[in-house]
Amino acid sequence: MRRIMWSVLTSGRYGYLADYLVWTTLLLSVAANAVLFFRFARRNPQSRRRLIVGNLLVLATLLSAVAWIGETYFRFMRISTDSFGVTLPAQRWFQRYVLLNSWGCRDREWLATPPVNVRRILVLGDSFAWGWGVERLEDRVGERLAVGLRQVWRAPVECMTLAQPGWDTGDQLDPLRAALDAFRVDEVILIHVPNDIERLLPVRRDFDPKRPPRCAWFNSDASALFEHLYYHVYLPRVPTVSGFHDWLADGYADPQTWTAQQERLRVLVDASRAKQIPFRVALFPFLRTGGTRFDGERIARMHAAFFESIGVPVVDLRPALGTRPAGELIVSPRDAHPNAEAHALAADAILDAFYARPATDNP
Repeated sequence: MRRIMWSVLTSGRYGYLADYLVWTTLLLSVAANAVLFFRFARRNPQSRRRLIVGNLLVLATLLSAVAWIGETYFRFMRISTDSFGVTLPAQRWFQRYVLLNSWGCRDREWLATPPVNVRRILVLGDSFAWGWGVERLEDRVGERLAVGLRQVWRAPVECMTLAQPGWDTGDQLDPLRAALDAFRVDEVILIHVPNDIERLLPVRRDFDPKRPPRCAWFNSDASALFEHLYYHVYLPRVPTVSGFHDWLADGYADPQTWTAQQERLRVLVDASRAKQIPFRVALFPFLRTGGTRFDGERIARMHAAFFESIGVPVVDLRPALGTRPAGELIVSPRDAHPNAEAHALAADAILDAFYARPATDNP
């Protein structure tokens, strides 16, 4: 019984409950001290010192109560993603809504060969294609594409979403090759995001935008409220995070880095062409950016020109997504990933660009 109780208190599902009990005890201690002070410190009610101490105890009690309410809310009630994916509410979101298949992807198990007359598209990407912050799989861009293609092709269509958060172009190559060897695929659609160049960019010990710095002077795991304040109030102002988009812009502005990225993209295309499978690209923009040097339009033109130069059909999703305010298309103010509505707009734009009328494939 003692071991079971200890495992509950130190479980990560709701943070560390032992820590929560410590914060609760501190709150009760502050409140108890305030009550005892006003009960027993009555000998000189006009004392200036008594007035100051009493007011401070009342203030401390009120602030402690507010902090305890916030701690309780973020630790037990809130379930939502954020751009970092490390907070307690985000981890609970993953536990509730994410089920991985044997390939480590957020999808059902895939059959080596789909049923007769079923066409299969493989959607390749990162957290955008994966559906970060999107609760239902059927609301993702890949599944919406499959629904639309059933109407276009008048035939059953299924989607394989080969994507994982954090993947960049270099991470996608081996999984794509393995999937094309293991499964029958009719088309590949790459959902490309500007940060897919990350692995090529320089980092320093004190500046690595791929890994937001953890708090060095307090264990944020000990308090869900502190964790929220650290990741959503303090961290966005740290240069490592606030400089993320400018860091990407500098990479695209460097000819050597852009040449290396083009070569990685070419290898992805060649892997599909080697199997005589059509390869298409949808350029998914950031819906919210920061910094001063990031130019999403220029970066999209660079990618479009490259893919067109090697005969790959490409669509820029910015016009379709630009019809709505960015705030309506992101998961939340704390999570700039595309929400279900953005996935729907993206799927419609891809269908209009590639499948509204017969297109010439590029095997």
